[in-house]
Amino acid sequence: MEHYPQLVPLIILIPALGALFNVAWGAKVGEKWVGLVATVASALAFGVAVLLAIYLEQSGFQAAVVNPPLLDGWLVLPSGNVHVPWQFRVDTLSVTMMLIITSIGSLIHIYSISYMHGDDHFHRYFAYLNMFLAFMLLLVTANNFLMMFVGWEGVGVCSFLLIGFWYARTHGVGWRNSMAARKAMVLNRVGDFGVVMSMLLMFWTFGTLDYYSPQEVVNVHLAESGAHETGEADHEAAAEEEGAHKPVVSFAQEGEHGEAAAEGEVAQPVFTNNDHIITEQLGVFNQTERFY
Repeated sequence: MEHYPQLVPLIILIPALGALFNVAWGAKVGEKWVGLVATVASALAFGVAVLLAIYLEQSGFQAAVVNPPLLDGWLVLPSGNVHVPWQFRVDTLSVTMMLIITSIGSLIHIYSISYMHGDDHFHRYFAYLNMFLAFMLLLVTANNFLMMFVGWEGVGVCSFLLIGFWYARTHGVGWRNSMAARKAMVLNRVGDFGVVMSMLLMFWTFGTLDYYSPQEVVNVHLAESGAHETGEADHEAAAEEEGAHKPVVSFAQEGEHGEAAAEGEVAQPVFTNNDHIITEQLGVFNQTERFY
């Protein structure tokens, strides 16, 4: 169960592979296989989202940050001052959005099989749908603003392609479709300017674009309420009476997979706040909480 978050890259990879299949071979295999591959890809992504929801429920809604294999970092400057990792975030908000996107997306895929039947570009339409799904999932699973922006841009491109899909229709219909797609693209670019300016200001202010760093305690109040149950809250109250501001620490009595720690084994500290981390090493949201 603890390894379920490692599945999160699949929720993007599977629809992306579905789109690649239909772009490369969709025109040759026919409508039946095009619709089947695209819909199964969307349904499998929904299955991954369900597994991630089960993980959250079983782990007490403990968020996880996942580094996908083979991607140590996708934006690293030689000076070392800029390092933006390619990281996925599994928490209640991201998983809720995954469930909504993949469930509704799967229903749209099923409906479109009949709706698009007989269209000359049936395979291209389903490739766009799978690609739209992949970029939207990238947007909601990102753990930093720049990765989120990549998903945002991808969604904008797919919107342009889908809105203007019937650009070749006669009697002016195709022209109106093309104009609608261009309007959507222009409006998205106006919004992009604001997003880019916001990211630059955030990096200038906080020195990072990460929402949260992997070692951070995100929901401090939930963690501290757990400390009350184990008696650690008394330690915090005593520290406050002395005028000290110290991290609240408990010690894990279980091993990595839930078994009891062996006799003589050193228990690992479990922090219930972020006071053990210097401000500059925190993500944007916890830095904001400390500053303001």
